[in-house]
Amino acid sequence: MHRTAFLPLFFFGGLLGACLLLPPEISAQAAHQERGIPIVEYFDTKAAGFDVANFCSVRDSRGLLRVANPFGLLEYDGISWRVLPTPIHSPVFSVACGNDGTVYAGMLGAFGRVVTRAAGDVRMELLSDRLPKGSPPLGRIDFLSAIGDTVWFGSSGALCRYDGTTCTLLEAQTSFRRIFNVNDRIYVQQQGIGLCVVDGDSVVSLPGGETFADERNGIAFICGGKDGALLIGTKHEGVYLYDGSRAQLHWDYRSHPGPAYIPLCGIRLSDGTLALGTLRSGVRIVDEDGTLITVLNEDVGLGDDAVIHLSEDDDGNIWVSLDDGLARIEWPSRVTVFHSSSGLDGQISSIIRFHGTLYTGTTQGLFRLQDIAAGESDPALSRSCFTPLPAINATVYDLLSAGDGLLVCTSEAIYTMDAAERLRRITKRGSRLLHAVHGNRDTIVVGRETGIDVLTRSPEGWAVRTLIEQSDAFILSLCETADGTIWAGSAQSGVYRLELSPGVHSRDIRTYGTADGLPTGPILVHALRGRLVMITEDRTYTYDALRDRFIVDSVFGALDPTSLEDPRFIHEDSRGRIWIQQFDGTVGMASLDRDGNLVFESTPFSRLRNEGILSMHSDDDGVCWFGSEGKLVRYDPSVPQRFRKPFQTLIRSLHVDGKTRYGGNTLPPVDTPLRISCKHRRLVVALAAPYFGMRQAMQYTYRLEGRDTLWQMSGRNGEVEFFLLPPGRYLLRARAMNAEGVYGREAVIAFTVLPPWERWWTAPVVLGMKLYLGVMGAYDISPWNILLIALVFLVVCIIVITFGPVFRKTSLPMIPDVPAEQKKSPPDG
Repeated sequence: MHRTAFLPLFFFGGLLGACLLLPPEISAQAAHQERGIPIVEYFDTKAAGFDVANFCSVRDSRGLLRVANPFGLLEYDGISWRVLPTPIHSPVFSVACGNDGTVYAGMLGAFGRVVTRAAGDVRMELLSDRLPKGSPPLGRIDFLSAIGDTVWFGSSGALCRYDGTTCTLLEAQTSFRRIFNVNDRIYVQQQGIGLCVVDGDSVVSLPGGETFADERNGIAFICGGKDGALLIGTKHEGVYLYDGSRAQLHWDYRSHPGPAYIPLCGIRLSDGTLALGTLRSGVRIVDEDGTLITVLNEDVGLGDDAVIHLSEDDDGNIWVSLDDGLARIEWPSRVTVFHSSSGLDGQISSIIRFHGTLYTGTTQGLFRLQDIAAGESDPALSRSCFTPLPAINATVYDLLSAGDGLLVCTSEAIYTMDAAERLRRITKRGSRLLHAVHGNRDTIVVGRETGIDVLTRSPEGWAVRTLIEQSDAFILSLCETADGTIWAGSAQSGVYRLELSPGVHSRDIRTYGTADGLPTGPILVHALRGRLVMITEDRTYTYDALRDRFIVDSVFGALDPTSLEDPRFIHEDSRGRIWIQQFDGTVGMASLDRDGNLVFESTPFSRLRNEGILSMHSDDDGVCWFGSEGKLVRYDPSVPQRFRKPFQTLIRSLHVDGKTRYGGNTLPPVDTPLRISCKHRRLVVALAAPYFGMRQAMQYTYRLEGRDTLWQMSGRNGEVEFFLLPPGRYLLRARAMNAEGVYGREAVIAFTVLPPWERWWTAPVVLGMKLYLGVMGAYDISPWNILLIALVFLVVCIIVITFGPVFRKTSLPMIPDVPAEQKKSPPDG
């Protein structure tokens, strides 16, 4: 495809969002209200070959995701799924991880733990068989929790306590409707009795717990509140505050009418908010007083609205077990988005904050970001959403504040808008770009498809004058350098240089083209730190004032495009930060070091990769807004990143000619290497890293000690292949790197490719025995024959003693040092 096909993208990439500085307190107040939709990722367990329903999930000590599923206990490592069937062929309804890393599972009428065998494979061991004889049937084990060295299993009829050796049964007086672990205490709602707590070997009722004895007041969740109190959410009325003696209604559900919004489960998140799972409306995030923050449902990527279970891991992920699939939500997330479900449509070409309100100009018009008060909108929407201004029905290309008004540049005309959002037309034809001359908001340069105008404001109003009018003067970008010169880049007619003064009392216009060192084609102009930078199809140029020519830029020339798949974007925000999106989709900030070299930092902004940025705006509190195709991305650097660092690189399996030699669930063998025949053809090692943020961007590198001197890159699926390795001892080192540029802890596995039998030191003995058998078969047994045989045996022993060490030597180095935690010796398998 020819590059001119990307002309609209170059145009939008060159738009600069003007910044209206706000007092810090204004942005601080809007920060929570303006938070958009966090990153949501859906996993289709049916497409992976398992049942659609998932009852609950947990991350184990190695970071692997364990999921309770009707097919059994599922395991996900970020690349592939596995399933561990139960011994009784029962669905798994609950799962938990103990302090020692052991994974426990609850089934139908039984419970057990995952036991890892020496070769790296696993099996399920039933612990319910240790219950005393004559114990009543357990039923479905819906509750499972590890507290210290004790693991609790619960069903409607009883609680089972496993202390590592024995199982103790605590039977219900009536029946347990729900069981909860709150701050390492086990609470139960007992039918007809109410709220109870486990005390030693008994289940005792709590003062005031009779509030929840009524079946209509079933408990959906319990979590810790302030000052040691409990927040108890019911399925019908609302959330109660229980202080240990009585329960009072804290907030009700009447603000969210209908059964679709009644929670079935809930948890307290690490940032103090609550996540509530509902039957028909997905997940609601609320504060402790019930104020709605956002709703995450099928419309924003959750996959299904029927939530069965919620859990939070150490990496800031909310795992949502659904009636159809599984989902991961990053909360809180530095990156949140607004799109069509938030009321926003079209390509976002401009962003600005005007009188405290964020406005976006798109191909579908002008939109305003507003906070919807509770009860005034559909609760399925985020509290923050965009609404269009109906007075503008044209494409909005650029926005610029001018005094107490906002200039709105559209495809039909230019308007001015006041704080009350009243619009007034000031030109009769459409334009694309606006730029204030020398920062003076009374003199505005206007870029059009056929030239350049200038707007001037006087007490009588706005007046427009034409500076350039020609059919091929399609203006793509405008900028102003430190010396006050205005530059305009066009699609085909080169670059225009404008010397203007406020009020346009004088003007000097000059055109530059191929005779001045510029190539043909579209040119985008940018003033970065007051320095002119011009982006063309092939190179990055700057202006040499001494020679009055354009030369290849020595600083930003490193940003020359390498592909045409994405538009490139450069923008200097109100803080002087230079934001760049390269052609490969990478987004980052650029700065100059002491030597004048360009330093590009992209790691903190990996979540913005491949967004196709068209416009940008930065608030005074550091929050950045990025506009793209149908999406507005909000980046808040104040949100702490809680991703597990470092995560563990895992060796999931080792296959030799299609046969599994190592199953991946133990530490890989090091001191006692796997022994592999010299006749092997293909050896495959599968790698993984249980890091779930942007897992598609995970990269794997490896080095085979004894063969490789440099680290090699594996495929995206994490598989490493070797063919016909020569005999010797090998050590495979592997490590994963996530999208943030963080390396996981290194994993190693040792194996030995055995030499042919004739190279073994025992080969002479074998030859001697063959000779012995030959002699015994050729001659009769006699004293002379025995003497001859003894002589032959003596010669063989001398050969073995003399030449054995030679046969034992190999040409490959010994295994180097490995991490201490991996110096264990599981058998060969």
